[in-house]
Amino acid sequence: MNRNKSAKTTRRLALCIVLTLALIVNGSFVTGAYAEQYAASIGTQNYQTLDQALNAVKDGETICLLGDLVTGSQTEPGIINKPGIEFNLDLGGKTISGNSQTGVLQLKSGKVNLYNGQIINTNSGTPALAVFGESSKFIFPTGYATPGTDASQWNIPAGYHINFNNDGNGTVHYGSPTGPLVPTETGSLFAGGNIPHHFYFVPNTGYLVGSLVVNGASVPVDNQYTVLNLTKDQTVRVGFKIITFAITPHAFTGDAPADQGAVISPRSAIVPYGGNQTFGISVQPGYKLTNVVVDGVSKGPITTITLTDVTKAANITIQLEKTAFFIMLDAGHYEYYNHSPVVATYYEGNAMWILHKYVKQELEKYPGIIVDTTRPDNSGAIGSALGPYERGAMGKGYDLVLSLHSNACSSGAPNYVVGICTLNPKLTTVSKGLALKLVSTVSNVMGISQLPRIYTKAQSDGRDWYGVNRGASDVGVPSVILEHSFHTNIQSALWLLKDANLQALAVAEAKTIATYYGVSKSGIVLAPKTPTSFDAYGSAYNQAKVVWTMSSGASGYQVYRATASGGPYTKVKTTSLLSFTNTDLTCGKVYYYKVRAYRTTDTGNKYSNFTAVNPARPIPAKPGVNVYASIGKAQLKWTAVKGAQGYIVYRRAGTTGTQIRVKTIAASDVFQWTNKGLTTGKTYTYQVRGYRVVSGKTILGKLSTPDIVKIK
Repeated sequence: MNRNKSAKTTRRLALCIVLTLALIVNGSFVTGAYAEQYAASIGTQNYQTLDQALNAVKDGETICLLGDLVTGSQTEPGIINKPGIEFNLDLGGKTISGNSQTGVLQLKSGKVNLYNGQIINTNSGTPALAVFGESSKFIFPTGYATPGTDASQWNIPAGYHINFNNDGNGTVHYGSPTGPLVPTETGSLFAGGNIPHHFYFVPNTGYLVGSLVVNGASVPVDNQYTVLNLTKDQTVRVGFKIITFAITPHAFTGDAPADQGAVISPRSAIVPYGGNQTFGISVQPGYKLTNVVVDGVSKGPITTITLTDVTKAANITIQLEKTAFFIMLDAGHYEYYNHSPVVATYYEGNAMWILHKYVKQELEKYPGIIVDTTRPDNSGAIGSALGPYERGAMGKGYDLVLSLHSNACSSGAPNYVVGICTLNPKLTTVSKGLALKLVSTVSNVMGISQLPRIYTKAQSDGRDWYGVNRGASDVGVPSVILEHSFHTNIQSALWLLKDANLQALAVAEAKTIATYYGVSKSGIVLAPKTPTSFDAYGSAYNQAKVVWTMSSGASGYQVYRATASGGPYTKVKTTSLLSFTNTDLTCGKVYYYKVRAYRTTDTGNKYSNFTAVNPARPIPAKPGVNVYASIGKAQLKWTAVKGAQGYIVYRRAGTTGTQIRVKTIAASDVFQWTNKGLTTGKTYTYQVRGYRVVSGKTILGKLSTPDIVKIK
C-alpha cells in the first residue's frame, strides 16, 4: 500500500457508512418511498453497478460494496482500469463471483487495496483475480496469507489501521527485529483482522524501550508487541529512552571498604549513554591516596577521574592507606545522668563529658593521632536518641573505640578502676592489652590503692553484653569501656569533680594510649606489634586458610609462603583483614606461612617482626554425615566434598571399638551407602571422609563428625 495515502484511506473507510436513511426489504435497498438497488458507494454517493463506481473512483478514495454481485455481464464486466491511481475496494463482507476464463476481477491498470470479503470464480481451476501490467497490483491487508495467484477463491480478511508513533529514537519492524519497517508518525499499517501481528521495537544505539501505550492505556514494556485478534483500529505509542549508568566510585583502605578517608564529588552520578562524567577526590587527613583503578586499569594516585563517551557502567576503585591512628572517643552517658548518691553535685554524664574533651585535646597533641567523638554535645535529647550500641558502631573504620565512665555499686563503697573489654577473639588481644595499661594509669593518677580489674560479660548468644563493645565488635574495631572507679565512693566522686584532676587524667590517659600504639609527640611512629594467635590450616582440597588477631597500630598485614620451612618465602597477599584464603594449591602438599604487620607513615611503611611459621596442608574438607537406623541395617548420607574423587566409610562397634574401613566408594557423585547385616539392638559409630588421588598417591580428607546409631 502507498503509505502516504493511508490517512486518506482512513477517511474513506469512515465514509463507507451510507448516510442516507435505508431499510432492507427482501434483500433490496429501499431509499425514501421507493426501492432502488445499489451495488456500491463512494462516500455518500451510491452507484447501481460496481462498474459505475469504478469509473467514478479517484485516487485515495474507497469503494464500499453494498451487496453480493456477479461479474461477467455487460453492466458488470469486472474490469478495473484506473491508470496512475491507488484506491480501496472494501468488499463489506460480501462476495463477488463469476464464471470467467480470465478472472472475476481483472486489473488492467492501477493499484487496488482489496479487503473484507470473498472473490470466487465458479469456473473451477481458473484464477479469481487477474492482474495485467507491471504497474498494476492488488494490495491485501498485512498478515494475510494469499492462496496463490491461480486460486479460484479468495477469502480476504477485514483490514484495520494500526498507527504507530515514537519519539524517533528507534524503529518499529513487522514480523521480526529485521523485518519490514512499519511507518510511524506519517502513516499507518493496514493489517488484516483476526490475524496475529507481531511488531518489534529496535532502539537506536544507546536507547531502550521506555514506554508502551496502546489505545491510550499503558502496557508492560517489552521489545515487542503482538496483536492476536485485531477487530478495530489501534494507536500504539512507543517511547524510547536513553540508557543511563549509575556510577559510584568505591574507596577501600586495604581490602576493607572505607567509610572515610576521601571525599568523592559527586558521590555518585547517573551518566547517559555516550556522556561524560568527572569525579573529584579530596583525601582527608590521616590518609594517603595510593591508586585509582578504573575498569581494572591502574591510573595511579590521581585526584580527578574523567570518563568520556560512557557506554557501560564503570567500576572505579579508590585505594587508600591510613597514615594516622584513628580513635572514636565516647563520653558515655549524657548530662545529669547517674547522680552520685553520696556527693550531691556529681553526675557521671557531666564529669565524663568534661574529661572526654580534655582527653581529645591531649591526644591531638600527638602527630599521627586523629580523634572524633560520638556526639557534638551532651544534651539529653542526643543522649537518649543515640544508644550504646550505635555509639560503638560509630567506630567503623577507626582503630579504637574508647568510652569513658564512672562506676556505681548498690552497696558498699568499692574504689577500684575497671576496664571492660570485648569478647571478640579477633579483637580481644588489642582490647585487653590497652585496657591493662589504662586501668593501671588511672589508678596511679587517682591514687587508688585497690587493684584495678579487667572485665568481660557475654549475652546469651555469646556476644558482648555491653552495647558499646557489641557495636564496635560488629564493625571489627577493638573497644575499651574505662570505668574511673565508683561515683558511689565519696573519695572518688569528690576527686572527679575537680577540673585539675580531670586534666591530669587526660594527660596520662592520652600518653598511655599513644605509647601503646607507638606514637610520640615528636612525630616518631614506631612499628606495629607482631600479630598474635597466628594459625594456618588446609581448608579445602586446594586451599589453605591463614588467620591471626589484630595488631595494635597496624595499617595492614603481609602474608608470606614457602614450600619448605626454611624458605625461601614469597609474599602472596597484602591485606587489611585478619585472614587470607590461599587458593589454587596442590592437594596434599605442605605449605609454610608467616605474617607480619605494617604501618603506613608519611615516610614509608614500618614493619613488625614476623610471626612464627605455621604449616598448612590442603586436603578434602570434612563432609556432613547423617546415619539412619532400620531393621538390621544403617543408611548413611553425606554432603558432597569439593575436589573429592571418592569417599571412605569407617565404622566402630559402640563408641570405643576399633575403627575399621567398611566401604570405599570410588565415585565423586555418590553420597550415600547402606551397611547391611548388622545386629539388632547394637550401637555403631560411623565416620566418612573424602579422598583425592594426586600423582598416584591417595590424599585422605578430614574425617566427618562421628554419628552414633542404634540398629532396630
